[in-house]
Amino acid sequence: MPSSTSETTGQILISVGFFDFSKYQGWWGKLTQLVGRSKITHVAPIFNYTTPTTVTLTVADEARLHKLKLFSDCLVEEVPFHYMNVDLDLLMDAASGYADTTVWDAVFYYFIGKYLGLTRPRNCTTFVCSLLGLPEFWHPVDLHRYMKGLK
Repeated sequence: MPSSTSETTGQILISVGFFDFSKYQGWWGKLTQLVGRSKITHVAPIFNYTTPTTVTLTVADEARLHKLKLFSDCLVEEVPFHYMNVDLDLLMDAASGYADTTVWDAVFYYFIGKYLGLTRPRNCTTFVCSLLGLPEFWHPVDLHRYMKGLK
């Protein structure tokens, strides 16, 4: 992993990690599982460095890089995507714009706002879709189903 976020890593394999974070998310995680009829509650890009470690970027209350092994017990599936150049400064700046959505924003949108034609709040899934140039999905399990259909 680069020593600072100002380093450009060059070409690395990007995978999409689908996680069951319900034990960290509490009632929100359980609701996400119920609505999606799946144990997948979170999605995040995985940066497969050859040395020294593989990291993932989570978007919750703030954007953060983590060693993937920290969440290995929560990883449901890792779907390899493609190689791309990664500039961690730009990536962290972009991700921080997705960390301003609260659980209440998401709940309001899902149960009321979408019927009023309101714009979806940004979340982990919309971040991954934007980063990788995929069609936009809002629920992590919808993106998972789409990516599994690509194979």
